[in-house]
Amino acid sequence: MARPTIRKLPQPPSEPPEFGEEFPPEPREMPRTRFALVFGALSLAFLAGFFAANFMWSQQRSMDEVTLLDSARRKSGEVKLAVLWEAYREVGWVLSTNPANQEAKDLSERIREKIASAAVNKTRGEIREEIDREKRDHYADFRRKGLAAWRRGQLEDAAGYFEIALDTYATGALKRDLFYIYKALGEQMARRKEPEAAERWAEKARRLGVWVAGKLQAPRILPERLLNEIDGAEMMLVPDGWVKMGNPIGAPDERPVHNVFVEAFFLDRLEITNSQYGRFLAATSRKEPRYWRDPRFDRPEQPVVGVTWTDAMAYARWAGKRLPTEAEWERAARGEQNAPYPWGGDLPSENGVLRACFASGTLVAGAPRTVMGPVVAGSYPTGASPFGFLDMAGNVSEWTSDRYSETYYAGSPERNPRGPATGAERAVRGGSWADPAEKITVSVRAHLHPDSEESTVGFRCAVDTRAR
Repeated sequence: MARPTIRKLPQPPSEPPEFGEEFPPEPREMPRTRFALVFGALSLAFLAGFFAANFMWSQQRSMDEVTLLDSARRKSGEVKLAVLWEAYREVGWVLSTNPANQEAKDLSERIREKIASAAVNKTRGEIREEIDREKRDHYADFRRKGLAAWRRGQLEDAAGYFEIALDTYATGALKRDLFYIYKALGEQMARRKEPEAAERWAEKARRLGVWVAGKLQAPRILPERLLNEIDGAEMMLVPDGWVKMGNPIGAPDERPVHNVFVEAFFLDRLEITNSQYGRFLAATSRKEPRYWRDPRFDRPEQPVVGVTWTDAMAYARWAGKRLPTEAEWERAARGEQNAPYPWGGDLPSENGVLRACFASGTLVAGAPRTVMGPVVAGSYPTGASPFGFLDMAGNVSEWTSDRYSETYYAGSPERNPRGPATGAERAVRGGSWADPAEKITVSVRAHLHPDSEESTVGFRCAVDTRAR
């Protein structure tokens, strides 16, 4: 067997090489050194940034402390408790961030002593006045929110806001408004065929009562319908509520659109007829209207036409009633909906509400083409308003009690407006059998001299609920 060959490793030189000879290569350490340098530089940069940010935060905090202490020092010179409490809170914030601030400690002690002194010296009347002021502010805020919800038709939200306000600061006006809301909610639920909810809201109204002339009285639950014993007219209740009057794209006198509150009233379900007006003529010996014997307008159950505003007012007084205001008329025609016609947003089809628009040469489906005049009152029940009134659009236009002004809406009062104080003409509403569709919307306003005798104009009457 052959012996293995053994190689000897080279040995390092025993002596340093002579000049000119090469040293053996040394191990490379440069990468580790470079990493250490970079890491050190980054660490220094981070520490510098940290200390700089900390310094800046400290400076900002110091500036905030100085600002708050200056503010607290100024307020500490006041005598009002509310201002002193503000100063005390500002000093407290400084001490919460810097408990060692001796200036803040001293100022806090002085303010606390002044608060104690002011509270001791404050009379019961002053304390009561301050509490009362806070309650009034709280009440005003929730009453404002309640009124806004009421205008939007959000009755349950309005009731909630008013109930909170009532807990804070009970007033007669607030109780009255809340009573109206409860009552309106009860009537709304009754129309929706929800008897349990209707009774619940009616019971709330009964328990609350309503402030009238400074005295608390039990609320009256009004009937939905009445029969006038003098002229035999059926009258229906229009409940209290807000109505959005006008049309943003209508004629100038229909703008601006605005909300008004109308108190409850009764209104004739139909326009006054020839038969009813005949009773008035027999009882008063007043002259016959202009078209009384015209065959186009003389049927007993057609609405009476050719009556002046003065004639209509005289009839209303005879029957123990009055003419409605423009706001009442629009509330009855529009209800709680924001639609152009009493029945909604579309023009009628077969069973149409309108008569014939002969002025434009067009006819509504279902209306006889040979008739150029009003129909028997209440002929088109599908055109009822949300509260159940008929012929509020078309048939005959209707006198109202208001004087007319094109610019009245710009300054109309928010509650129960009754028209301008001056003006020669009277407002007429509803459009007639002679008008095109755009002239019979619930917002259109017409106007005539009170002595006018038109074949297109009649009337219906109203009566106050408090008179019942």
